[in-house]
Amino acid sequence: MSHLLYQTRLWWDGRRGLAMLHGRQHLFIAPPPAFEKAEYIDFAPEVRCAQLRMRAGPMRDMEADEVAAAQQFLEQCHPKVTP
Repeated sequence: MSHLLYQTRLWWDGRRGLAMLHGRQHLFIAPPPAFEKAEYIDFAPEVRCAQLRMRAGPMRDMEADEVAAAQQFLEQCHPKVTP
């Protein structure tokens, strides 16, 4: 899935990641705070994708608290800009 197709995306491959909110990108090289043990994250709510793989575990759907943590991380990376 291309990162640029979506306005909201959190992606992590175990070494680097992308946080995109409202089309604004933020690259990072450390796992998001709630996902220190994650090897892979693919969160694209526009297409109802919320998948996660923890170290030595299978790919699975994110739990509600993990979805909330992903959304919170996106918002922290992209604070609201007021005119």
